[in-house]
Order: sequence, then structure tokens, then C-alpha cells
Amino acid sequence: MTSVLLIAGSLVVALSAITIGVLIAVILQKKRTQRRLEQELKQVQAKMEAEVEQRTDESHKARMRLMTALDNLPLGLVMSDNEDNIVYMNDLVGQLFSNRGEQSLEALLYDTLNVREKSQQCRRDLEACEPYIIEHGGAIIRVQVTPIIAETAIGTVATLEDIREVTQLQRTKDDFFAVASHELRTPLTAICGNAALIQQYFGEVLKAQPQIADMIDDMHTSSVRLIELVNDFLSASGLEQGRVDFNIESFSLIELIDDVIDEIKSQTKAKGIDCEVETSPNLPLAKADPNRVKQVLFNLIGNAIKFTDQGGVSVTAAERNGQFKVSVTDTGHGIAPESQSLLFQKFQQVGTDTLSRDVTKGSGLGLYISKLLIEQMGGTIELERSAPGEGSTFFFTLPIA
Repeated sequence: MTSVLLIAGSLVVALSAITIGVLIAVILQKKRTQRRLEQELKQVQAKMEAEVEQRTDESHKARMRLMTALDNLPLGLVMSDNEDNIVYMNDLVGQLFSNRGEQSLEALLYDTLNVREKSQQCRRDLEACEPYIIEHGGAIIRVQVTPIIAETAIGTVATLEDIREVTQLQRTKDDFFAVASHELRTPLTAICGNAALIQQYFGEVLKAQPQIADMIDDMHTSSVRLIELVNDFLSASGLEQGRVDFNIESFSLIELIDDVIDEIKSQTKAKGIDCEVETSPNLPLAKADPNRVKQVLFNLIGNAIKFTDQGGVSVTAAERNGQFKVSVTDTGHGIAPESQSLLFQKFQQVGTDTLSRDVTKGSGLGLYISKLLIEQMGGTIELERSAPGEGSTFFFTLPIA
């Protein structure tokens, strides 16, 4: 019995030793695993810290590049948040208004330049405001405010451009054209008149001298064209500078269109094309300057006739959205899509170099002048549709009396 107890005791001791050994091995393995995990964690942490440091450095450099670019823009730049607090302003803003006296830059921007009102409008409409001009302290500032959008508006950016030099250059150029045109018109009128007198009183003599007769004809035709060119220059200059008077009155637009069509019948007859007028019944009176409207109609219908070889020209007048809409449609060659943006621009002629039509003699000011006239009478003028080989439709709108 004693032997059995000794054996059992020995087994217990042995098992206890084994258990303790296993526990020690497990504990040591756990420690080794923990140390390995800690080492790996330190490596990951070091890598992440390096990446964060690198990203931070890159972000700092990108910010510095951006700020340097913004500070050196040839435009004043003002950024504000949704509460109209200015969060950034480059140095040029202060330079533009260095003579502002005691007024703070923020007050000047918000009160004098209307930046706060425009910013609120931009955030509400989620689109850039139309550029506007403000004169202050001798500076002529062109201001445009645009929303900063990240799903919703989170602020605005206003650009300020001093256009004094550009404006002065444009005024100098316009003055030169005006003076030169006035100086040219007198001798050109004399040349034109003398050529006409020679044709009238020496017609029989010129029949015997066909070469001289052709020279006189060319002299008269060219002088007429140059006088028209000078008149276009003067008209454009006067409209740009606001020196053209408008006699706004109520009148029948239908009767005016009929008068224009009667006056150009000889042109349509000479080309063998039709010219039709379509109007809605019981149209009200228009409110504009009838002479200026006639000038626009002559330009649009004259162009339509000039560029139409087959088919015809139609003029329609109707009331649309509380305004008159007058459309002039031709069956001419049409205008290529890539060239349509050139229309209504100064000195842009309709010719084969730019448009899919025949080269014509002109100043390139007809549509430009028409646009200025219509807009200063409270209307709009646009190209409605055009395609090569399918003709064109231009239209303009006018207020109703």
C-alpha cells in the first residue's frame, strides 16, 4: 500500500512538473509573439508616421505653390466663406486700392464694390455672376464673383482686374477711328460726287472711251463703298461710347417691315428670289426707335438676300413671352458650326475664310452694329439656327408698347 502511494505521489509530481513546463512554454511563446507583434506594430507605426510626414510635407509644398501662384496673379483675388467672412486676399487687392484713405479693405470690397451682395447671389444661384465694372479712385475695376461648390456652395471667390490701361487704349483707338473717319468722309464724298457728275454729264463722251468709263465706274463704286465703311466706323464708335440718341416711340412693326421689303424689291428681283412676310394677326405696337429698327432689318434682310442664290427669304413677326420676335430666314449656304461664334463680333466678315458663304465686300460691322442697336433698345439678337446647305435664321426681340 505504501508502495502504491509512493508511486501515485511520484506521478502527481511528474504531471505537475509537466504542466508547469507546458505553462512556462506557453507563457514564453506568448511573450515571443507579443514582442514580435510589438515590433511589427512599431514598424507599421514608423511607416505610417513617415507617410504622414511625407504627405504633410507634400501638402505644405502644394499649399505654398498655390499661395505663391495666387499672390502673383495679375488679378486681385478675394475668397470668402458662407458667412461672408474674408478667408483669403492676395496682395494685389491692397495695391489696387492703396488710395482708399481711412476706409478698410473689407468695407470697400463689400460696400463700394458690392462683393457681399454678389456673393450671396452666387451662392443662391450656384453660378457665376455677370462681370461688372466699378470706378474707384481713378481705377476702373472689372469684378466677377464665382461660387466655390463642393456639392453645395461653401464660399465664393471674387476676381478684381484693373482695366484702366485697356479702357484707355480702347478709347484712344475709338477716338482715332472717329477722327480719321470724319476726316476721310469729306474727301470721299467729293470723289463720289465728282465721279457721279462725270458719269452724268460726260456719258456720251465716255461711250467712246470704254476704258476711261470703266475707271470712272470703279472710282464711283469704290468711293460709295468707302463712304459706307466710314459710316459704319462712326456708327460703331458712337454706339460704343453712348453718343447715339434713340427716339423711342410706339409704332407698327408690321408697317415698318413692309416698307423695308418694298425698298429692297429690286435686290430680290435682280437675284430672282422670293421675299415673303408672315405676321400674326392683331399684333400690338412695338416700343423702340423705328429708324434704328429699320437699320437692323436692312442689315439682316440684306445679308439674307446677298447670301441666297436659290429659294428665297422670309420675315416673320410674332408676339413671344411679352415681346416682339422678328425672324429672318434664308435658304442660302448656311454657316458652319465652328464659325458661328464669330457672328456679332467686331470686324468679323462673312466669307469663305471663316464661314461657308461667298466672300462679300463689307466692313464686318453690320451684325455688330445691329447687336448694339437692339440691345440699347432693350432687346436681344441671335442666330437661331444655321447649317451648311440649309440656310440660316436670325432673330431679334423688341419691347411691346
